[in-house]
Amino acid sequence: MLHGLGGGVLEEINFRGCSLDQAKATAIGAKLAALKKNLRKLDLADNTSMTSSAWSAMLHGLGGGVLEEINFRGCSLDQAKATAIGAKLAALKKNLRKLDLADNTSMTSSAWSAMLHGLGG
Repeated sequence: MLHGLGGGVLEEINFRGCSLDQAKATAIGAKLAALKKNLRKLDLADNTSMTSSAWSAMLHGLGGGVLEEINFRGCSLDQAKATAIGAKLAALKKNLRKLDLADNTSMTSSAWSAMLHGLGG
């Protein structure tokens, strides 16, 4: 699906409610790395089946890019997922302007802390 887009000028991708899992996230994450120079908005909302390692694989290659907005709304995030995502956010904080975490009602205070830890400093 994303194979021929590397080197293009694609700025926005919407994977909202796509029932992403480990295999899909790994495949997509590998292709997103080729798009990071232009990708500004990534909508991952309502993907509730992804594990912490799936989130890590999805976001792995985006560091050093120009991503300004990520949507994790309604993704059923928990401590492990928040920790995995938080570790990747550190590499994105230079350009990140909007982070939507709404409707992740199962996150504890330590999960919120882990999620936002990489954005500090």
